[in-house]
Amino acid sequence: MPSTAFDKLVHDMRLLTPQERERIREVLDGKANGEAMSEDDFERLLVDVGFLAPLPGPAVSTAWEPVVVEGERVSDTIIRERR
Repeated sequence: MPSTAFDKLVHDMRLLTPQERERIREVLDGKANGEAMSEDDFERLLVDVGFLAPLPGPAVSTAWEPVVVEGERVSDTIIRERR
């Protein structure tokens, strides 16, 4: 069983047909579109063919309001209790 993402990728690539392997080789060599592929494009390709799981998007930002607490500040409490 593959132990790292790279080992899994190599293992999965061995399961490809010769035509699929040739297509990957062309993409890696930059022959598919005449120029080398960027790292981001390569990662998108791996996600598209199922070798990598897509990363979750950024967390949705909600309106944030500070909580009003009565009494002394927490930092003051910590400093007082450490003395």
